Amino acid sequence: MLRNVPYMCHLIIPYIGNSRKNFLILGISSLYEESKLFAVECNNIRLGMSETMSNMMQLNIAKNILIIFLFVQVFISCEKNYDPVTGTNNTIENNAPKQLEIFPKKGGIGTKIEISGLNNRQYEFGIRVIFQDSLSLRPDSTNKNKIYAYVPFKAKSGEIKVTSQRDTGIVSFFGVTDSCSDVFCVKEWDLNYSVTKENSAMYNFLGGLVYWQGEIKGDTIIQTLINSVGDISDYKKELKFVETPNNNLPTFISGDTRSYPGGSIRIKIESAIIKIQSWDLNGIVAGSVLYNVCGTYFFNEKFWYDFTSIN
Repeated sequence: MLRNVPYMCHLIIPYIGNSRKNFLILGISSLYEESKLFAVECNNIRLGMSETMSNMMQLNIAKNILIIFLFVQVFISCEKNYDPVTGTNNTIENNAPKQLEIFPKKGGIGTKIEISGLNNRQYEFGIRVIFQDSLSLRPDSTNKNKIYAYVPFKAKSGEIKVTSQRDTGIVSFFGVTDSCSDVFCVKEWDLNYSVTKENSAMYNFLGGLVYWQGEIKGDTIIQTLINSVGDISDYKKELKFVETPNNNLPTFISGDTRSYPGGSIRIKIESAIIKIQSWDLNGIVAGSVLYNVCGTYFFNEKFWYDFTSIN
């Protein structure tokens, strides 16, 4: 069946570096002519053959047709990575990390960044945004070829890597404009979004929103959020502040997440940058606590409460 294949390959090889179309045409033409020859031979001798031999010849023709089909599929697959200008295959080059775009180009801890250029699907799992090869976080959201994330606590200026199940990309440089040398640093709001009652709330296991609550005990201001995520998995988030005389910004005392009821600590905030959007004990207290757990897991704990409801 394949007696002419060596001759076919002899014709095809010289054309590989010049034209993929010639390569395809010669390959298919040779196989097609081979099939026609077999069809004529079968027709001439099938009356003199047993039924079994005739069936074998028909099977050989079917095999020839299948070879043509597979040949076309292989060619199409190769063509996707073929560069007609350079005459080279780009399969290896396409595995290199892509250069991604970022907006804004710089910002403080907690800034929301937009990274574009990665070939990801919307709602794709497994995407990671990595700062300094160690601070790895999930994106806040994705939209077509755009990824949105927050600059994590302890991030520094430099390269950002983005990985997904299908692609890898690099942001060559992002400038981080602030840091914290103390255990807790309370700063004025400088972020490119606002904290609201709705976006600081959390969903419970019934799909309802749970909001932050506030209370004042002496000179201590306490923000709490109690969420129910199941019969044995309820938890309570608590943030404590103290008023600072002659200063518009408070002092952050502590923050943690505990089992509720019960009180055993699940997460304790060891160090953080706290950015205050609004601080009015006769009005709205709002901001965000930016911290890491176990060195790599980043949290942006938004809080919001209107104290006019208890005054």
